[in-house]
Amino acid sequence: MTRYGNGAIVLHWALAGALAFELALGFAMPRGASGFELFQLHKSVGAAILVLTVFRLAWRLMHPALPSLKGGMAHKLASAVHISFYFVMIAIPLTGWAVVSSSPINVPTLIFGILPIGHLPIDQELNELTINAHAILAWCAIGLFILHIAGAIRHELLLGDRLIARISPGGRRGMGLLLATLVIAIGTATFGTLSRESDPPSAVQQSAR
Repeated sequence: MTRYGNGAIVLHWALAGALAFELALGFAMPRGASGFELFQLHKSVGAAILVLTVFRLAWRLMHPALPSLKGGMAHKLASAVHISFYFVMIAIPLTGWAVVSSSPINVPTLIFGILPIGHLPIDQELNELTINAHAILAWCAIGLFILHIAGAIRHELLLGDRLIARISPGGRRGMGLLLATLVIAIGTATFGTLSRESDPPSAVQQSAR
């Protein structure tokens, strides 16, 4: 079976793990001073996702996607999910940047404690709008995750075409299944741990209500 190149595989799983962690962190991290360090981490991971997504798009332009194993409506839905993923992985970090930039509280952004990032020229009046947009996109990302996982399960269990092997290191299906399990575990563990440690809802939780 023809598989994706090593670059595409590394970027796929790196983005999957980072996005799972970022979404869980965004929904579970505490508000206020107690969550300052986690908020900085949230911004740092978001910036990393944006950079990785740009690299992934550049790689995709230089290396066309493999032929679809199945055609029809299922293929069109899968393509729509992939395109939507690219959109949200760019839009979520950008709207997050807009949230920070329009906040009435001037919170500096230091990516991984090293690289300072300035604010966008956005009025404070737009802060609520940017928060809502950021939250909606986060929920969209969760929905896309569910669709993506459901599609992979369909290929593996119902169609038996070993789709996951095409995006697995060395074409090893078992390695792909292990990585998929790890991605889900990262998101679940992050959310579960932070939810137990912090009772106050995060800004994303507040805006999603």
